[in-house]
Amino acid sequence: MCSAKTNTKSPIESSPDHDEIFSGAVAVAQTLAAKGFEAYFVGGCVRDLLLQQPSHDIDIATDASAKEVAKIFSRSVIIQPREAYGVTIVKHFGHIYEVATFRQDIGSDGRRPKKIIPANLEEDLWRRDFTINALAFNPISNQLIDVTGGLEDINHRIIRFVGEPRLRIAEDRLRILRAIRFKNRFGFNYSPDTADAIIKAVKLGSLHDLAAERIFDECSRMLINPNRANAIKDMQALGILADILPEIDACIGIEQPRKYHTEGDVFAHTLLVLDSLPKICSVPLAWAGLLHDVGKPITFETGLDGQIHFKGHAEAGVHIASAVLKRLRMPKKMIDATLWLISKHMLFDNWSKMRQSTKLRYFQNPLFSDLVALLTADHNGSYFENEVVAKSASATFNDIVKQYKDYVKNAQTNPHPTLKDIGIDGRYLIDNYNIKPGPMVGHLIERLNDAILEDEIHNLDEARELINKWL
Repeated sequence: MCSAKTNTKSPIESSPDHDEIFSGAVAVAQTLAAKGFEAYFVGGCVRDLLLQQPSHDIDIATDASAKEVAKIFSRSVIIQPREAYGVTIVKHFGHIYEVATFRQDIGSDGRRPKKIIPANLEEDLWRRDFTINALAFNPISNQLIDVTGGLEDINHRIIRFVGEPRLRIAEDRLRILRAIRFKNRFGFNYSPDTADAIIKAVKLGSLHDLAAERIFDECSRMLINPNRANAIKDMQALGILADILPEIDACIGIEQPRKYHTEGDVFAHTLLVLDSLPKICSVPLAWAGLLHDVGKPITFETGLDGQIHFKGHAEAGVHIASAVLKRLRMPKKMIDATLWLISKHMLFDNWSKMRQSTKLRYFQNPLFSDLVALLTADHNGSYFENEVVAKSASATFNDIVKQYKDYVKNAQTNPHPTLKDIGIDGRYLIDNYNIKPGPMVGHLIERLNDAILEDEIHNLDEARELINKWL
């Protein structure tokens, strides 16, 4: 353990992006200091401040015990202290701060320490995962405390475990995935010992017993980051992909018809689609981008014409993706959204044959904007063999996008009436047409909705005339 290094003039400054939360955290530190305690900003918030990125959470470490912190902020404590971890949650200036007592972790079960003992700041920093997260900042004296070389690694854009990598991974095996997330979030590189330790740990099965929810959370954080494709590349290069997402690993080497995919195999296409998704996207859209072609390996066939085909790959992909997401414990609502996007990612195949009402039903779906984003990414991630094929595919794709944009614009200025606007619902049909409750009512409601979307009816009289015609 090396001695602490301090910068008397820290490069950290407040900025408009984090003025309020920064000021509130400074006030918490000043309050602790006024009572005779040490107080430092620690961990990821210091890293983000040094990188001049917005910091939405500022954690504070102190030599005060949890009970002492709770007493000092007796009017601000919103969650009672977790004595075992020395953590107190304080609300100050309208923001939430985690105030933790300096600690040292003893032993581990692969996720949590077996024992926690009081420590000083330097010992607290040495227990952390990566050097870039093992920094402390005294907002009162403007000192940066760096005992692990974190500042140098930030300057050189390096991800490095604190101390012995093997021990850091053994303390919490999720750090394998966290290393990939941080590396790609900031566009850094792994130090050689970091990459080597990850590869060895994966080979030893370190990821096998990780809680599925934790894997899902880390992977989701990677996927909603613009560098999501590079994160998946790293997972494959480090041996992780085959371990936790074998369905994606199976896409490697699966050839595609050159007419539509000169970019390479299914895995290469998937990476291009991930790269083409919006920089900011929802979790379901990100997972749909990753899994949209996961049905291709099992539907691969070479036809009599000698061409490669993936008949029914979207449907097969829904079943495979469902198994993946359930295995990872994705919340059901997110699973449903992701699977809907995957199931519709070949929508353009039948677009020209659809009735206008069917298209408008799609447009009205709140997920359709995400589907357009997926269709766009899928299109941009497909390198066509020649200009003729490219123009044909683009024409259909552009038609979908244009019609959707027109719908959104018109819906704001001239929305279609609803059956409720007209004055019709199931009860109206039962009372006025001697229809028994049941499937017939639902069928008529659906046909009436289609009629509205097709501009066949605009009021009650027109609706009644159509109903009489049907009955």
